[in-house]
Amino acid sequence: MEYQPFQIISHTADIQLAIQGKTWNELLENALRGTFWLTRPHIVPGSHCLERSVTVHGTDREILLVQFLSECLYYAAIYHETYTKFHVTTATETTVQGILYGQPINTLELEIKAVTYHELSISYHHNLWHARITYDI
Repeated sequence: MEYQPFQIISHTADIQLAIQGKTWNELLENALRGTFWLTRPHIVPGSHCLERSVTVHGTDREILLVQFLSECLYYAAIYHETYTKFHVTTATETTVQGILYGQPINTLELEIKAVTYHELSISYHHNLWHARITYDI
């Protein structure tokens, strides 16, 4: 099976992504990239890269992943930004902390209303982390 950081999965109601990563940190980074790729942002021409710190806590990896992506979407909405990279400084089963890198946007082609727990799964097999995430659009 060929390694793919993320791919769209057809779904009857919302949008699902299947995410992969060689490490838990890479899974988080690929989940962020896939999430914001879905929105198809229109970046402000001539804008510079920006950084935002993010810290989230959860009782397990599933809750942590949803909390992480939800927090990133919240920042994107209030600051009118998109994020393309996440540098993890701390990642455990209950905490994720790091720096978001992105740019200001004019508009989005697709607005994600929420990251859901519907059919959410995270597993580790064949030397890869795998996650399935459903987004309410």
